Amino acid sequence: RDLHSFPTRRSSDLLVDGSVPIPIPQKCPICGAKLNFKTLKTVRCTNPQCSGLKIGMIHRYCEKMKMMGIAKNTITKFFEEGLVTCIGDLYRLTPASIMTIDGFKEKSADNIIKSIRESSENVDLAKWLGALPIKDISAKTWQLVINAKFPSDNMTAVNVYMNAIKNGTPDSFMMECVPNYVYGFSTNTYSAMREGLVLYWEEIQDVLQYISFNVLTDVNKPTRGRVTLTGTRDEKLISYLKEKGYEVDDYSSKTIALVIPNKGYVSSKVVKANKQHIPIYTVEEAFGAL
Repeated sequence: RDLHSFPTRRSSDLLVDGSVPIPIPQKCPICGAKLNFKTLKTVRCTNPQCSGLKIGMIHRYCEKMKMMGIAKNTITKFFEEGLVTCIGDLYRLTPASIMTIDGFKEKSADNIIKSIRESSENVDLAKWLGALPIKDISAKTWQLVINAKFPSDNMTAVNVYMNAIKNGTPDSFMMECVPNYVYGFSTNTYSAMREGLVLYWEEIQDVLQYISFNVLTDVNKPTRGRVTLTGTRDEKLISYLKEKGYEVDDYSSKTIALVIPNKGYVSSKVVKANKQHIPIYTVEEAFGAL
């Protein structure tokens, strides 16, 4: 709602003891469609064409695929300009098209393209499936499905899943790729999978052509920990860290080391790391210390 439609109030007027009922919205504030209240954790718009829903879906895909440097406000700008209206459009971006938007120069455009490309090479099958808008079925859930259907045979799993998506339908995919029984699964899980597949099948087929899968890496193999780079994106260091078995990703509670460009560099992540006693290294120091 327009904030200007509300009367001006003092901050003290907004303090209540919990006795004042708060009306629950029944319609999406963006498109006016009904809201889905089936899950208490997340309330969603029921209109698949809702711009807010689409932006959220694309941003979630970027997050799950670890497309570093592509924030939600970036996706929103791309959507509003008509550059990215679905997940597949991410892969059709070019530096020239990105630079048509105010605020994006050659370097930032190149970094976005590079991030999209690198995050889509040697991808784990379960990770990609978990990033798709299939009712938010997670990579962990998909890994259980894959393990139940193709235990210890990742190469066959990738080939079967790719063929089932390229040449099949949502129903044939469920028959070929999802076993009738997976421990811990309810009928709701199967229904959510099929519903998501039906709703986004053409988009899933579109995105598949841009993904190369890793058929060798054990997705359950633990890493040596997460390393976060801030203020720098040294490609040699990133390759070095990945070869050593580290995960390179954004700062979170999983971060075990922070890498900065030089000793004088200061940022909010540096402040956090100092408070949490997380080791901080320059790029040169990281090569020897990690």
